[in-house]
Amino acid sequence: MPLQHERLKKLDARLRVQHSLVRKSVDPDGNCQFRAIAHQLYSNQKRHGEIRAAAVKHIKNNSSEYIPFFDGDPQKLKEYVMEMKNDRVWGDEVTLRAAAHAYRITVRVITPDFDRVYEPQPDWVFGTQQPRKELRIALANEHYDSTIAPGAFAGASASNNETGDAGGCV
Repeated sequence: MPLQHERLKKLDARLRVQHSLVRKSVDPDGNCQFRAIAHQLYSNQKRHGEIRAAAVKHIKNNSSEYIPFFDGDPQKLKEYVMEMKNDRVWGDEVTLRAAAHAYRITVRVITPDFDRVYEPQPDWVFGTQQPRKELRIALANEHYDSTIAPGAFAGASASNNETGDAGGCV
């Protein structure tokens, strides 16, 4: 438990110092990746089902782009898509990539140690539309949270920073 608390403290420090952000907690119910993206896009984590559905649809409709993640096995990809449709199934790098492509957004995942960026395909794939927004979500201890500017919502609890309580998406 102390290690998890230390990782959250390190993440909070990186968010504050390097990005001028604070964590905005989302429900740790297995949908946290999709909730964090929904909060960033719509200011409403309850729209997580829309994000999941769009990511899954993108994977299914662009299977040739995702098949390498499944050792080239179409059956593994099909099983993944069927499983990922379900509520409370944890998102992963494949769903982050798919959400970025489906919404034509850049998703920056900020961890205690580094940032990882997921971007949509270049313009020549989709036409002339540029990515419309960069979302910044936080990841520590197998749990995603959204981020906000400090003081963005007066009176809103920015995170569980006081207790350091943000377990995995279980």
